[in-house]
Amino acid sequence: MLTSKGQKTGESCFAKSSRNLVSVRDVVFDIWEVEVRARLPGASTLRHSILINTFPVFFDNLAEALTPNYPREHATSGSTVARSHGDERARLSPYTPAEVILEYQILEESIASACSQANLALSEYEWAVVRRSIDVAMFEALQEFTRAQAALRDRLAAALAHDMRNPLSGMCLRAQLLTAPNMPDKVRELAHKIKENGDRLSAMFDELLDALAYGGGERLPLRLSSFDMLEMAREACSQISDTNQAQCGVTGESVRGVWCANSIRRALDNLISNGIKYGDGGPIGINVATWDDRVWLSVHNSGNSVPEDQIGRLFEHLRRETTGGLPGWGIGLPFVKKVAQSHGGSVTIDSAPERGTTFTIDIPLDARDVEPTTD
Repeated sequence: MLTSKGQKTGESCFAKSSRNLVSVRDVVFDIWEVEVRARLPGASTLRHSILINTFPVFFDNLAEALTPNYPREHATSGSTVARSHGDERARLSPYTPAEVILEYQILEESIASACSQANLALSEYEWAVVRRSIDVAMFEALQEFTRAQAALRDRLAAALAHDMRNPLSGMCLRAQLLTAPNMPDKVRELAHKIKENGDRLSAMFDELLDALAYGGGERLPLRLSSFDMLEMAREACSQISDTNQAQCGVTGESVRGVWCANSIRRALDNLISNGIKYGDGGPIGINVATWDDRVWLSVHNSGNSVPEDQIGRLFEHLRRETTGGLPGWGIGLPFVKKVAQSHGGSVTIDSAPERGTTFTIDIPLDARDVEPTTD
């Protein structure tokens, strides 16, 4: 594999320059972090997991773009990674717009320095891809940074009302199955499933009351605990398979961290449901990966890609496209975004006809790094 993200084509499909760039990634970010902390006042107090942000994903996309004919023109093609970076900086740092731009300029300098140290020479074409990627990323990140600073609104009550339909539907389906005359041995198992969904629904009501009492701040109130993200993904995948014809598979590595289990699970359920809805009947793939104090929880479907003119609006609250014939309230994905934000991270989408669509929740391994709205 070219990267640790999963969902990628085999390494042999990538040019040597792509593989070479990935080989110096750690060196690039070591140089970058030192320079950013020294030159940007807003970076001096940020924890490492918050500072590193979505840059590793951007870097991997950049490496892919160095391969001619690979379906990625530059690092932000079909991806919201730069927008997510700007949004995180607006919410989690004291950055100015100039510092958002300077971060990317320092990244270009760090790539040049790391390549020089490793005696790796990029061609004029490859440097043009690097500069084009950074220019586009700076524009998109700054645009989102400005937007996020102007209007960060909490939509917890609407998101919870939407999410309550998922466990409630599971309860109703299993209750109906219990009434069938040929259900002897499965009764106890199905009753247990009903209780699980009922408990989840009860927890959602409690969280709604907590949020209303909390006053609708920018972040959700989190109940933090230590758990394994891969185990949660397998559990969510198994539960979806119980009640849906779509195939669901989980890959990746065991990653234990400190997060809010209830909100992460509900965000994951939303992404799986979204994948089933728009996946054209194909399999749903969940991948768990980690790199440098961050965890990547990805949900992939191979259905039609998201149109370019819609990709930047998917996380808007109450956004409902009039095309496609699939109804929706435009609440689920904004809630996923709010969960990622509340954990000190972001959710990004990468979509193209050749790659399908992948949503990635990218958050620190320890949500206690985020201040101060966690219990």
